[in-house]
Amino acid sequence: MLWSRHEGIGPRLVLVHGFTQTHACWGDLVGPLSIGHEIIAVDTPGHGHSARIQVDLARGATLLGEAGGHAVYLGYSMGGRLCLHLALANPTLVRALIVVGASGGIEDEAARHERVRLDEARARQLESQGLDAFLGDWLAQPMFAKVPERAR
Repeated sequence: MLWSRHEGIGPRLVLVHGFTQTHACWGDLVGPLSIGHEIIAVDTPGHGHSARIQVDLARGATLLGEAGGHAVYLGYSMGGRLCLHLALANPTLVRALIVVGASGGIEDEAARHERVRLDEARARQLESQGLDAFLGDWLAQPMFAKVPERAR
C-alpha cells in the first residue's frame, strides 16, 4: 500500500514523483490544482512515508492503481514510468496520462546494457557509501542544477 496525501474535491489527479523524491516535490502545485480537483500525491515504494519495499515496475504500477483509482495520472521521471506501466496494464483506470521526463525505455540493446551497468554501479555505491553520499552525488548531476532544493 502506498502512502498518499489527499486534497480538494472534483475530478481526480494523481501526482507521482521521481526517484529520490517524495509527494512533497509537488508542494507548490497541490494548492492551485486542488481548486476544482481531488489531488492525490503519492509516495512510491521505498520513498517518503511508503513502506521500504522493493517492487518491480509491474507491482509498482498495481500499487499505484490501488492508491489512485480511476484518475488522470501525472508522473515525473520514475513516476512517469510507473504511470506508463499502469496505463498499459490497466487502461480503464487511466482517464488521461501526463508523463514528464520519462520514456518507455531504451530501445537500443547496447545502450540498454550500458544503462544497466551504470544503474548497477549506482546501486553498489548506495550500498557501500550510504544514502546521504549517494544522494549528494545523484543531486549534483547537471540535470538537477536548476531544481529548487525543496523539490529535490
